[in-house]
Amino acid sequence: MGLSASPASAAAVEVRRQHTFTTTSGARVTCDVFLYESWLEGEATVFTQLGGPAACRAAAVAVRWHFVDASGAAHDGREVVTGGQKASVDLHGVADDLASRHRVTLADCAADCTFGPVGFAPFSSSK
Repeated sequence: MGLSASPASAAAVEVRRQHTFTTTSGARVTCDVFLYESWLEGEATVFTQLGGPAACRAAAVAVRWHFVDASGAAHDGREVVTGGQKASVDLHGVADDLASRHRVTLADCAADCTFGPVGFAPFSSSK
């Protein structure tokens, strides 16, 4: 079990990762993938977003999440968007152990078509 930052002191963290893939026409293209979490007073938002040149189009964008509420119950879920560039979810009742996993599947792709899944837990620390 990880120790978490106090929700009252938490804010927002966004990380940009890059992923290079090969298009169906053979071009190598590098895209930006943004991993995001915010958490304040029991409310949190997590998202995955794809950006970059025009060839950076997603077939599917997904974000999974896990958190524990004030009663100690664990909550897990997933949001998947097809044909869009961003998957986002607002979470309520977050008390501890907020973590997310991010994945993007690229459209018109011949090779290296998937980014992730990549775990992200900026408000957690190990014991």
